[in-house]
Amino acid sequence: MGSVGERLSRARVQAFVGRDEELGRFAAALAGDPQAPFAFYVYGPGGIGKSTLLRRLADHARAAGRLLVELDGRFVSRDPADFERAAGPFLDVPGTVLFVDSFEHCQWLESWLWHHFLPRAADDLSLIHI
Repeated sequence: MGSVGERLSRARVQAFVGRDEELGRFAAALAGDPQAPFAFYVYGPGGIGKSTLLRRLADHARAAGRLLVELDGRFVSRDPADFERAAGPFLDVPGTVLFVDSFEHCQWLESWLWHHFLPRAADDLSLIHI
């Protein structure tokens, strides 16, 4: 029968419809396709399923055996060093996937992420931020 978490994951898979292109691109990134994007930016108005897509992508990352680091932009401090500590495995462990949900709450970090954080990331990884 499986744990409650496994049953919820199966239910999410069965209820999830569409987004085949996004799922395919993420699967290619997880498989190490050099043509696949390194970073994914999921955006749009509230209620269109961004968080549902994020949970589905997290399921894919876990199924691929990837370490997953999940941060919520609503709770990121103004100090980039705090973000770096929270996302530490992304810098140190190859294959780590980093999700930053509610990125609009820490958008001030975007330039720092692209210019200082991401260039130091471990090889073979993916970034998602919403």
